[in-house]
Amino acid sequence: MRDVLEARNAALCWADVLSRPVTPLWRTAGWGYVRFHTGRARPWPRYGRRALVSWVRRIAETWPDDRDAYAYFNNDPGGAAVLDAMVFARVAAAAGLTVTRTPVRLPSLSPPPPTPVTATATDAAARRGAGEAGRPQSP
Repeated sequence: MRDVLEARNAALCWADVLSRPVTPLWRTAGWGYVRFHTGRARPWPRYGRRALVSWVRRIAETWPDDRDAYAYFNNDPGGAAVLDAMVFARVAAAAGLTVTRTPVRLPSLSPPPPTPVTATATDAAARRGAGEAGRPQSP
Protein backbone atom coordinates (compact mmCIF):
# COMPACT_ATOMS: atom_id res chain seq x y z
CA MET A 1 0.00 0.00 0.00
CA ARG A 2 2.78 2.43 0.86
CA ASP A 3 4.37 2.04 -2.58
CA VAL A 4 1.06 2.75 -4.32
CA LEU A 5 0.48 5.92 -2.28
CA GLU A 6 4.04 7.16 -2.83
CA ALA A 7 3.86 6.49 -6.59
CA ARG A 8 0.77 8.72 -6.80
CA ASN A 9 1.90 11.39 -4.30
CA ALA A 10 -1.15 10.49 -2.20
CA ALA A 11 -0.93 11.18 1.51
CA LEU A 12 -1.69 8.41 3.95
CA CYS A 13 -4.14 9.80 6.49
CA TRP A 14 -2.46 9.76 9.88
CA ALA A 15 -5.23 9.05 12.38
CA ASP A 16 -5.42 9.56 16.12
CA VAL A 17 -7.81 7.95 18.58
CA LEU A 18 -7.54 8.58 22.32
CA SER A 19 -4.43 10.72 21.79
CA ARG A 20 -2.48 7.90 20.11
CA PRO A 21 -1.61 7.18 16.47
CA VAL A 22 -3.70 4.33 15.06
CA THR A 23 -2.16 4.28 11.58
CA PRO A 24 1.41 3.95 10.35
CA LEU A 25 3.17 7.33 10.38
CA TRP A 26 4.47 7.06 6.83
CA ARG A 27 5.23 10.08 4.69
CA THR A 28 3.86 9.01 1.32
CA ALA A 29 3.45 12.42 -0.33
CA GLY A 30 4.84 15.91 -0.39
CA TRP A 31 1.91 16.97 1.78
CA GLY A 32 0.31 15.58 4.94
CA TYR A 33 -3.11 14.82 6.36
CA VAL A 34 -3.82 14.20 10.05
CA ARG A 35 -7.23 13.30 11.46
CA PHE A 36 -8.00 13.72 15.16
CA HIS A 37 -10.94 11.52 16.21
CA THR A 38 -11.16 11.53 20.01
CA GLY A 39 -8.82 12.82 22.69
CA ARG A 40 -8.46 11.64 26.28
CA ALA A 41 -8.68 14.99 28.06
CA ARG A 42 -11.67 16.39 29.93
CA PRO A 43 -14.26 17.33 29.04
CA TRP A 44 -14.60 14.44 26.60
CA PRO A 45 -13.60 14.31 23.70
CA ARG A 46 -11.03 17.10 24.10
CA TYR A 47 -7.33 16.73 23.42
CA GLY A 48 -4.78 17.66 26.05
CA ARG A 49 -2.00 20.09 25.30
CA ARG A 50 0.69 17.40 25.65
CA ALA A 51 -0.96 15.24 22.96
CA LEU A 52 -1.23 18.22 20.60
CA VAL A 53 2.43 19.16 21.21
CA SER A 54 3.41 15.58 20.29
CA TRP A 55 1.45 15.78 17.04
CA VAL A 56 2.95 19.16 16.12
CA ARG A 57 6.42 17.68 16.72
CA ARG A 58 5.63 14.68 14.47
CA ILE A 59 4.36 16.94 11.69
CA ALA A 60 7.34 19.33 11.95
CA GLU A 61 9.80 16.42 11.82
CA THR A 62 8.08 14.90 8.76
CA TRP A 63 7.24 17.84 6.48
CA PRO A 64 9.18 21.07 6.02
CA ASP A 65 7.23 24.24 6.75
CA ASP A 66 6.90 25.07 3.04
CA ARG A 67 4.77 21.93 2.55
CA ASP A 68 1.10 21.66 3.43
CA ALA A 69 -0.05 19.43 6.27
CA TYR A 70 -3.79 19.45 6.93
CA ALA A 71 -5.14 18.68 10.40
CA TYR A 72 -8.83 17.98 11.00
CA PHE A 73 -10.67 17.44 14.28
CA ASN A 74 -13.91 15.46 14.42
CA ASN A 75 -17.09 17.38 15.01
CA ASP A 76 -18.86 16.77 18.28
CA PRO A 77 -21.93 18.18 20.03
CA GLY A 78 -19.92 20.31 22.48
CA GLY A 79 -17.65 22.05 19.99
CA ALA A 80 -14.41 20.43 21.20
CA ALA A 81 -13.13 20.24 17.61
CA VAL A 82 -13.03 24.02 17.23
CA LEU A 83 -11.40 24.55 20.63
CA ASP A 84 -8.81 21.83 20.01
CA ALA A 85 -8.04 23.23 16.55
CA MET A 86 -7.40 26.64 18.09
CA VAL A 87 -5.01 25.18 20.70
CA PHE A 88 -3.31 23.07 18.02
CA ALA A 89 -2.79 26.18 15.87
CA ARG A 90 -1.25 28.11 18.78
CA VAL A 91 1.10 25.21 19.58
CA ALA A 92 2.08 24.89 15.90
CA ALA A 93 2.72 28.64 15.58
CA ALA A 94 4.82 28.60 18.77
CA ALA A 95 6.88 25.79 17.20
CA GLY A 96 7.57 28.04 14.19
CA LEU A 97 5.12 26.39 11.78
CA THR A 98 2.97 28.40 9.41
CA VAL A 99 -0.69 28.20 10.45
CA THR A 100 -3.66 29.05 8.23
CA ARG A 101 -7.46 28.82 8.31
CA THR A 102 -7.85 28.63 12.07
CA PRO A 103 -9.78 31.17 14.15
CA VAL A 104 -7.83 33.05 16.79
CA ARG A 105 -10.91 33.16 19.03
CA LEU A 106 -14.46 31.92 19.00
CA PRO A 107 -17.04 34.20 17.41
CA SER A 108 -19.49 35.92 19.71
CA LEU A 109 -22.50 33.80 20.55
CA SER A 110 -24.69 36.79 21.36
CA PRO A 111 -27.58 37.45 18.98
CA PRO A 112 -27.05 40.07 16.29
CA PRO A 113 -28.44 43.55 16.97
CA PRO A 114 -31.98 44.16 15.71
CA THR A 115 -32.33 45.51 12.22
CA PRO A 116 -33.49 49.14 12.29
CA VAL A 117 -36.92 49.72 10.79
CA THR A 118 -37.55 52.79 8.69
CA ALA A 119 -41.11 54.14 8.89
CA THR A 120 -42.68 56.31 6.25
CA ALA A 121 -45.16 59.13 6.91
CA THR A 122 -47.96 56.86 5.67
CA ASP A 123 -46.94 54.12 8.17
CA ALA A 124 -46.93 56.63 11.05
CA ALA A 125 -50.40 57.93 10.14
CA ALA A 126 -51.75 54.36 9.96
CA ARG A 127 -50.30 53.57 13.40
CA ARG A 128 -51.92 56.66 14.95
CA GLY A 129 -55.31 55.41 13.86
CA ALA A 130 -54.81 51.84 15.17
CA GLY A 131 -54.32 50.47 18.66
CA GLU A 132 -52.75 47.19 19.69
CA ALA A 133 -52.83 44.40 17.15
CA GLY A 134 -54.04 46.83 14.50
CA ARG A 135 -57.55 47.29 15.94
CA PRO A 136 -59.13 50.72 15.64
CA GLN A 137 -58.88 52.73 18.84
CA SER A 138 -62.10 53.69 20.56
CA PRO A 139 -62.61 57.41 21.23
